[in-house]
Amino acid sequence: MSTLKRASPLLLLLTFFLILSLTLTKIQAKADPSASNVVVNQVNHIVQVRNGGLVVINDTVTLSVIDGSLTGFSVGFPYQYHSYLDYAFAYEAADTSKRLEVTLNSGLGDPGFYAVNVGFGRSLSGGSSYSFTVVFVFSGAVSTSVFQLEEGEEVVYNAAFPLYPSLEKNVSTCFVSVFFPVGFNYTGSGLEDKGLNFTRTTSGSNEVLTHVKNNLSEFALEPSWLTLIKTNIDFLVIRLDEVRQLVELEGAERVRVINTYQLTNNGTALSTLTLKLPQGAYDTSAWDELGTLSFYSEAGTLTFRNPIQKDASTTFTLIYSLPLKNCVKRLSFGVFEFSFTSMEKFYYAIRKSTITVALPEGAEFQTFTNTPLSQSGVQRRVFQQILTFESENVTPFENLSLEITYSYLIFWSSFHPTMWMGTAVIVVAAIALLWRLPKPAVTVPSVTLRPEELKSFVEAYEEKRRNTVELESLEVQVRKGRIPRRHYKVRRRTLESRLSVLSRDLAALREKLWRTGGAYADMMRQIEVAETELQGVEADISRTEARYRRGEISSAAYRKLLEDSYRKRDRAKTTIDGVLLRLREELR
Repeated sequence: MSTLKRASPLLLLLTFFLILSLTLTKIQAKADPSASNVVVNQVNHIVQVRNGGLVVINDTVTLSVIDGSLTGFSVGFPYQYHSYLDYAFAYEAADTSKRLEVTLNSGLGDPGFYAVNVGFGRSLSGGSSYSFTVVFVFSGAVSTSVFQLEEGEEVVYNAAFPLYPSLEKNVSTCFVSVFFPVGFNYTGSGLEDKGLNFTRTTSGSNEVLTHVKNNLSEFALEPSWLTLIKTNIDFLVIRLDEVRQLVELEGAERVRVINTYQLTNNGTALSTLTLKLPQGAYDTSAWDELGTLSFYSEAGTLTFRNPIQKDASTTFTLIYSLPLKNCVKRLSFGVFEFSFTSMEKFYYAIRKSTITVALPEGAEFQTFTNTPLSQSGVQRRVFQQILTFESENVTPFENLSLEITYSYLIFWSSFHPTMWMGTAVIVVAAIALLWRLPKPAVTVPSVTLRPEELKSFVEAYEEKRRNTVELESLEVQVRKGRIPRRHYKVRRRTLESRLSVLSRDLAALREKLWRTGGAYADMMRQIEVAETELQGVEADISRTEARYRRGEISSAAYRKLLEDSYRKRDRAKTTIDGVLLRLREELR
């Protein structure tokens, strides 16, 4: 007990020093020594609610260094908004082209804030002034609510944002401006709710709420909002969950681009979407899981099959081609530079962006520059190299341009034609050699055909055609959801089983008709040729439709190829119908 009593004063003393140390640490954390000799004269806090659902905040800070030196300064906002932040960057106010270094999540020395530290790239000495701008880009901060009224639907938008910037120093004067598009009915904001004096004006195509705050205290913690009702404007609130782009350099001809979008609509029902294409784009087409979509390339307007409802998602693909000369320039003999802008004039946040560049066969990647995307690697195939670039939380303020240098010898463009020509020559030579070999004499035995066998052939062939047509009809009906899939599977198995039996019987009967010789053998030859042509035509139709979906051929070429294929198919079916008609006449 005496030992414990002697230790009590020591424990109290240690506890006192521990509390004192923690207090001093917190005070030092809040008062950054590098900022203690700084006076913040003015901050322009500009909040923009943009079409597409982004909230962009520009904080232009003007400060003075009293003594000593200063190499950077931190600007932040209440921590509750950090999950909305997609991108932040800074530049000198006097020269917007001069970007400054930004360190994310640097903190303000208080757990209630998120901040970035802006490095000036030089040391400011005592007595100097300096102005810089920090831009914060937020997505997901705009929410929508739809109310059904007697006079129709009312859509209410609410945008959340910090009312003031959060700094480590007091601000002499803070000018707050909140911009939103003209065409909304303003219903309220955090300015009004907090009883602050504000002015409502118009600037260009935007309406503006302005407010002046004198002697803004350090570590300002003022959340705010803006509530609007849409009237006569199109205002989108969407998010691109993922954009996958496949860029194929096809020899010396063109660049083919296949963009696949996964989109979530957080606003009202979405019927159309604007997607700007690079200048010179041609052979455009758009697809979803059910087929083609309407796309007006001049305006870049995509029309969805059905409106995308609030909080619903969809996936679609846009395909187009670019002249190779628009993207590729020759640097020296065998060395080329490929320049490509991933997204033209987009207004939305992209959660994940993947760009895959397939170089021409025989080309070898050398370097890439001028892109913020991370290179995930080079995939090598037999004659081709493929590069993949990935990025997350992409905004319209980022440069999504690629510049790739690669080596490529022009003879590779004729590699495949030469290979196919050589193969064709070898095949023709082999056929000619086999043709010259002596052929053994073939004696065809005389076979007597009974009328019931001829009748069985005609009836079996006609039943086979009916079953084939019914099977094709079933495929169409199940794709369109007109019949249950279970019923489709049962009926398909029945038809396929019957077709198998008919094919076996027809093969035996056809062999007998062949061996009778004369007119019957000629008829069997005509049917065989027509059936072969039908198989080829169906394959051609499938290939044409696949090429059109991939954007390899234009709409006019697609229709022309289908017309030729349908004409050949009708001619082959007419030949078969004629043979069957002659056989039926033989039975009379």
